[in-house]
Amino acid sequence: MAAAIADEKRLAAQVDQEKKSAGDWERRAVLAVQEGRDDLAKQALLRHNEHAQGAVQLHETWVKHREETEKLKLSLRQLNDRIEEAKRKKNILIARAETRRGAQADSGNDVLDRRQERVRDV
Repeated sequence: MAAAIADEKRLAAQVDQEKKSAGDWERRAVLAVQEGRDDLAKQALLRHNEHAQGAVQLHETWVKHREETEKLKLSLRQLNDRIEEAKRKKNILIARAETRRGAQADSGNDVLDRRQERVRDV
């Protein structure tokens, strides 16, 4: 679970980094145009597009991974709920068994007490 959450965070950071890089290359393209360097502007726009597409692809991967992580979290919560329910049932069964044993011991003591009274009466 921890690895899935860490991967999700890592993917989100990569998306942000790709977006930042795309923005940086776009600014470089604008500066190149302002300086009359169309060749550099074209290269910068190509790099911008590469990073923008990378951001889109990583974002799609991140969304899928986030959905899977949420499913894992839900499954883990359900498993923990089942474990807690099993523990509660176990404790109830133990308490019932102890109550039965106590009742049987009491009834056994009652039988012994009655026998002792009979012996005294004789």
